[in-house]
Amino acid sequence: MTTRGLVGRAEFEALPPEAVLVNAGRGPIVDTDALTDAVNDGDIRGAALDVTDPEPLPSDHDLWRMGNVHVTPHNSGYTPQYPPRRRRPRPQPRAGRGDRVLRGHREPDHLSRPATGA
Repeated sequence: MTTRGLVGRAEFEALPPEAVLVNAGRGPIVDTDALTDAVNDGDIRGAALDVTDPEPLPSDHDLWRMGNVHVTPHNSGYTPQYPPRRRRPRPQPRAGRGDRVLRGHREPDHLSRPATGA
């Protein structure tokens, strides 16, 4: 299943007029033309977008000129703690059961034996 266009004309028409769309996930989730129409037609109150489709949004796109649409430069994940988090070493993945078995490690009987009914 694809998420492209997951929020389109039908979804905007189903929302109450005071609804505000917030997209900080992936730009293509929202049909940009449908969003533009929904805001223009008053189907929704506005939008806050950290991601767009296309990205970057062309400088002449209508969404830039709408006072009830706020577009940020794809930086919603930034916090004052972002740089220290980036410098912290990532934990190494732990070897799974399959890796141990492939290396010849024998699992305890209670893990490798199927449970039997009483």
